[in-house]
Amino acid sequence: MSLKTLVIFMMRIGGDFHDENRWVRGIVDLLIVDGKTAWVVDYKTGSNKYPDPKQLRLMSLMTFAHFPEVEEIHASLMFIMHNSFTFEDYHRRDLEDSWNKFETPLRRLDYAYENDVWNPIPTPLCGWCPVENCRYYKPRR
Repeated sequence: MSLKTLVIFMMRIGGDFHDENRWVRGIVDLLIVDGKTAWVVDYKTGSNKYPDPKQLRLMSLMTFAHFPEVEEIHASLMFIMHNSFTFEDYHRRDLEDSWNKFETPLRRLDYAYENDVWNPIPTPLCGWCPVENCRYYKPRR
């Protein structure tokens, strides 16, 4: 099985990638599965100042869902412009805890969606946001 095939499988966990009813989608930059162990790498071209491993956790959950034989995942953010890595390890026995880490932010999104209230919050990612009428909007450089 080629890396490209693995990436396509990753995209189609549980059905069609573009299905309107899907609540999570992901495309992994690099996924290697070797028996009970997998490696997930997400390439980053920006700053390594604020590494955020939530994406790695979500990719690990999707990998566990698609590859039931995988028990352990070594994941990393690879900041290619800074020659640095952020490492995380995930284990199948911790699946419930990993899903629970997304519960509070998802509840907050549900509330915002149901009430159509989207309070702006300034973050280092404001330069990537397309909402130009936000008071924190920053055009991309």
